[in-house]
Amino acid sequence: MKMVVAILLVSGITRANANAHWPEYYQLANQHYAQKQYDSAYVYYFKLAHKQLENIPDSAIAESYRKLGIILYQQKQYEKSVVYFKQAHIHYKKINDQPNAEKCRSNLANVYVQMQEYELAETLYQSCLQTAVKNSDSTLQLMIHLNMGGLYNHTKEFDLASSHLLTAQILAVKLRDTLFAEMTLNNLTTMYLNQFMPDSALVYLRKTASKSSHLNLKKAALKNLYKLNRQLGNMDSAFYYRDQYQMVSDSLKNKKIALTIAQLETELQREKDRAQLATALMWIVVLVVLLLVGLLFWVREKKISKQRLAESKSLTNMFIEQLKVFENEKTEVGSLLHSNILPTLVSVRNLLHLNRVKEGETHLQQSIEKLAKLQNNQFYSLRFDHADWLIYTPTNAKHNSEWIEIQCHHDPRAYTTDFQIAVLSMLEQLLHEGQQKLRVTPDEYGVLVEWDKPIEFSKTTLALFRFFHCRLQNTKLHIPLLENR
Repeated sequence: MKMVVAILLVSGITRANANAHWPEYYQLANQHYAQKQYDSAYVYYFKLAHKQLENIPDSAIAESYRKLGIILYQQKQYEKSVVYFKQAHIHYKKINDQPNAEKCRSNLANVYVQMQEYELAETLYQSCLQTAVKNSDSTLQLMIHLNMGGLYNHTKEFDLASSHLLTAQILAVKLRDTLFAEMTLNNLTTMYLNQFMPDSALVYLRKTASKSSHLNLKKAALKNLYKLNRQLGNMDSAFYYRDQYQMVSDSLKNKKIALTIAQLETELQREKDRAQLATALMWIVVLVVLLLVGLLFWVREKKISKQRLAESKSLTNMFIEQLKVFENEKTEVGSLLHSNILPTLVSVRNLLHLNRVKEGETHLQQSIEKLAKLQNNQFYSLRFDHADWLIYTPTNAKHNSEWIEIQCHHDPRAYTTDFQIAVLSMLEQLLHEGQQKLRVTPDEYGVLVEWDKPIEFSKTTLALFRFFHCRLQNTKLHIPLLENR
């Protein structure tokens, strides 16, 4: 009746949720299975296994077949269970999931035991055991030994049953698997009872309970002693073993608590160590960062100092050159006065003595013109109060004062002499390196200089611009007032 209901539910879900996604069904199936709602779980697993949804991965299909086999096994529908376990095994092999494939074969053997197909079950168990041993899968070995013990208990081959169950017990102790340890003792007890040997069962359980150093195994033995004595009507012994069982359970709990406390203390110490290490690393990082910052600052300062020194040297060299120009001008003036003006004046004096006044005046006028020209062409003898003071540079003078063009009228008294000297120095550098005409526009903020062709400035000239905080843009240079720097 249950299967009929399940099939009807599958049909209804197929129509109602045709567009549902497989993960939702898979999650619902697992939830129902975990809550032991096997009929509901069967519906969802059936739909997944038979690919009634799109894009279901093979792993989900394989697991669905396996769960269907388990559900049908629990419902004692063994023939259908065999079909699903075989399908699960095929799909697990398809995705190369060997451990689960072997579990399916072991489950299939369990079904054969219930169907009394003992030879088929034995063959499958032995094959699975060989694979488990080969793969060093202790958990699967434990499960198979336990199941084989049950098989031989059914076939009344008690020696083989005892051998497999004792091996299972050893593995359960080794793996600290309380559930399987208890199941093993239960099966051993059942084996002795099947042989009508309750005394042997009691002796074995007492021996296990008294000599076992493994508390979980001891607990399982005491529990079985309690149940067996109660079954045999030995109530005093049953209550005694119940009390012993309770004491071992409490001891296990205390041991577990102590172990938990120890683990927490260990973890706390680890956290402290990690915190100390993190703090130390943080300080190391901080120190390294500070050292790097200090090193970068030192390198930067050294670079700036080196740059300043280079600029100072460049400016010094430039001013030395300008002093040389000044010395050359003085030499030129002295030479002119000595070799030209002085003889002319002597000639004028002689002409005046000879009453040749006209000729004397002519020579005197020539001397005046020479002196005026000399004054106009000298860099360090400029007339800074003249409106055309910007044209007085040596290079411009050599080009007949045509390389500097003043764009607007201005009052030269608006500028300090220091500023005018600085401007003329920069104009001289521009003319010397650019070899082209300059357009100069003085204003209330300084002096703007423009030219047509780009100029490749020397380091000395660039240092001069930086020293006076000039703004250089392509073919423009703005020289700010000294007080605005």
